[in-house]
Amino acid sequence: MLKQDEDLPGQGAGDGDSAADLTAAVRRARLDDEQRDRIVSGLREGEFARLDLLYARLAPVFAQVPQGIDIFDHGIVPGERPRCYVDVLAFVEMERDRQTYRFSVDTRRGRVTVARSERVEVIVAAVTDYVARRLVERERTMAESRVIVTPPGAMLDAGAMAGDPETPQSDAPIRPGRRFDGGDIVFTAIMGLIGGAALFQGALWLMEWTPVARLLGRF
Repeated sequence: MLKQDEDLPGQGAGDGDSAADLTAAVRRARLDDEQRDRIVSGLREGEFARLDLLYARLAPVFAQVPQGIDIFDHGIVPGERPRCYVDVLAFVEMERDRQTYRFSVDTRRGRVTVARSERVEVIVAAVTDYVARRLVERERTMAESRVIVTPPGAMLDAGAMAGDPETPQSDAPIRPGRRFDGGDIVFTAIMGLIGGAALFQGALWLMEWTPVARLLGRF
């Protein structure tokens, strides 16, 4: 039999080991967090470096954009997922593998992936085509906004538009007048005959009317 003052096997050592194990676990957890943070920071720095390489390749493209056109608000935006923006709608970011570029554009129907590749040259070509299309769309929009719409019923003098000095110019629009032809003359003559016959019949009727006939008989 064991004595009452004797400790059971592992009883005293267990308390010490439990305290030592907890301290070691906390230390290991902190080391894991630091290592994880270093890995995430390294991956994020790697993403930023790849996007920075892409942006350097796109610098000559943006430099060729005509002056005065400010539709391309480009640059790299850092963050949890860094992005290389072409404008407010288009941007390039890295895939989950941190190796593949993805060029996306936000449209009315949602986000569309234009190009996806591990080669930076492919993404540069896709972004260049996008910039060219945006410039063409802007030119068409500006051309349509300069179209002059003539009000309905208004006619412009061809001589005045051609710059003919002998043609008088007037601020009021010129309206075409009605031309008379032979048919109009015949119609006018027929209507005159009908009107004269009607007046003649009316005069005869008045002369045959009794009061008028009596009045005429006095004379």
